[in-house]
Amino acid sequence: MSDCDCPRCTNARYETERRTTVDSMLWSGGLFRRYPTAVAPFVALILLEAFFRWYTFIGSDAFLFLLLVSARGYVDLCAVDDLVNADRGAVGRFWKVLRRLPSALMARALSIVAIVAAFGIPMIPLAVGTVLAPDPIGLSKTPILTLAIAAVAVVVSLLVSLASAFVVYVKMVLVSEACFVSGAGVVGSLRESWRSVRMRRVKVVLLAGTFSVVAGFLLSGILGVGNGGGENESLLRVASSSATTAFYGVLFTHIYVGRRFERGEGVHSPSGGSTSTSS
Repeated sequence: MSDCDCPRCTNARYETERRTTVDSMLWSGGLFRRYPTAVAPFVALILLEAFFRWYTFIGSDAFLFLLLVSARGYVDLCAVDDLVNADRGAVGRFWKVLRRLPSALMARALSIVAIVAAFGIPMIPLAVGTVLAPDPIGLSKTPILTLAIAAVAVVVSLLVSLASAFVVYVKMVLVSEACFVSGAGVVGSLRESWRSVRMRRVKVVLLAGTFSVVAGFLLSGILGVGNGGGENESLLRVASSSATTAFYGVLFTHIYVGRRFERGEGVHSPSGGSTSTSS
């Protein structure tokens, strides 16, 4: 059992363990009917994105990104409140998001650094080889076998870099949930996400891969990247990606809470108070 045996956590453990992948998705979609305020920050994100198309200012993109992280955190808290039948209230969730936002931003920044490092480290031998390689004129005198070996080394290094970066990315996909739900610190959020994600679970890997595509469309729409179809297409991309991101936030919270219960742990804040108590 978890270290919290109260009826709320016991019931939450039972519900998360009995739900299949399809059931957890249905539960995630229904959360927005039970918690209408979970939709509000994403609606605000879309409206502000549209407003900033005409009246932008320096730092507007950063403001939208902060709102996106905050919206994800608020949805995470709605999901965990629903799981443990909490009565925190919209105001309580809002203030917790504000308290945890700096840690969430720093944790996300560190996770990006880890992903970049995972991609770059396997490429170091390739970079060294490029520096030591002969100039283009001397390549004509290089044996074909040597060139073939070098080409294979390049492909292998690239594949290893991509694979290691993908593994780290998937292992870091629950950083937001660890920070907002459990109240973990900057480094603690990364550590929590790392041990909560199991690569051999195809469900998590596929969900994380799909989420990366959704997040990419969302950020590209906010930052105005690839507006070949015009502002309307970009805004539609933000709207559709926001809705999907909100859904994934709920689903990832369900996965994270379920993993904590599997390890025999409850869902607690750093002060030791359970999220099942009202804020």
